[in-house]
Amino acid sequence: MKETGNASHNKTTNCGRKRVQLDCQTLCEVLLSKWTTLRSLSHALNINKTSLIRLHKARVIRHHSNALKPYLKKENMISRLRFCFSMLDVNNIPHAPKFKSMHNIVFIDEKCFQVSKKFMNYYLLADEVEPHRSCKNKIFIPKLMFLVAVAKPKFDSECNEMFSRKIGVFPFVIDEPTKRSSVWQGQWKRNL
Repeated sequence: MKETGNASHNKTTNCGRKRVQLDCQTLCEVLLSKWTTLRSLSHALNINKTSLIRLHKARVIRHHSNALKPYLKKENMISRLRFCFSMLDVNNIPHAPKFKSMHNIVFIDEKCFQVSKKFMNYYLLADEVEPHRSCKNKIFIPKLMFLVAVAKPKFDSECNEMFSRKIGVFPFVIDEPTKRSSVWQGQWKRNL
């Protein structure tokens, strides 16, 4: 140390816990169904879950969320292609094909919303009374259905909006009692 001024020793690379070496070939042999959680993957590879977390931080393995894709048959693919071809502008097909501007098309969709949630968070004052919410059954919370119609917005030459894309939101608010089958209603009257 007096000669070099360096007080470190050469054994620093050999101290501490030995790192788990992961073989890519063994990873490829594990079934894909065992790759869903770190616990199942660690059990399949017979290594510690903490070691897998370290490998994840070192970017040896990565997390991926996989969405389910729709299965398309040949008929579905053909119908999608027909729809795409129907959206081509007939005047521009031979030279430079372009799609229609879609200014005359209205999109209609329905959406259901629950009236309330099971759990709601509130910020209240210190002396304020907690709100009381009640429902007959937590599983079957009442829902509201809305029909929404939208279209493409239109602008003038100065980029001012002439037409906003919202046409309307129409609620379905007719409340009707549940229809019962006549068989059960007749048995109920006989028991009385």
